[in-house]
Amino acid sequence: MAFDASASIPVTRDSALIEGLRRLLPAEQVPLALRLWEEEYSARPGTLRAYADRLVRDYALSQPLRDVHRLLVQHLFLPQTTARPAPPPPVVVPAAELPPLTRAFVELLEELFARFAQSDADAAGMTRHDLADRVLASSLERPQRDALIAWLEQSGPAPVHDYPPKLLRALVHLSYVGVCNALGPLPADRLLAAAIRYAEYHTEGVRQLL
Repeated sequence: MAFDASASIPVTRDSALIEGLRRLLPAEQVPLALRLWEEEYSARPGTLRAYADRLVRDYALSQPLRDVHRLLVQHLFLPQTTARPAPPPPVVVPAAELPPLTRAFVELLEELFARFAQSDADAAGMTRHDLADRVLASSLERPQRDALIAWLEQSGPAPVHDYPPKLLRALVHLSYVGVCNALGPLPADRLLAAAIRYAEYHTEGVRQLL
């Protein structure tokens, strides 16, 4: 069997990001965009969408934010991509230590999206991105915002902060709308009802999110 040299060399995050940027920008702008990522975004979790938004604005890209973010995700998180240097593993906070309403929110949405992804993984992923967009546009302080976005984009642990109930209810509603749009109202009702039962079995305060 012939030896495949390319298969033995993992793609680094830097080279993967450069490849993605080349699909968005003229070659002479790629180094500046890469430097922007390294200096302002790479060290903080959950900032890929904010970086995509910055690219759209600073470089007047014609592509919508959703498409730019999706392209970056596809390049940075391919199975053969490895980080350089490898980041430390995230600190996982036990669910019991989360603020009560945050815990109810996490339990409800994790179960809802698990069931949603079984029916339509792509739509579930895009709905998560829509929720992250909503959080990005909110008035949250940066630590709260970045932690929630990282969790929504499945690149960080459950957030440990308190969040405004109004925002959490809006995110639950947007999740339900995403399921409705993908699967229809009746399946969405069934999935939400099942997720509520699951969350209520594990924690309190779920009804405050509805």
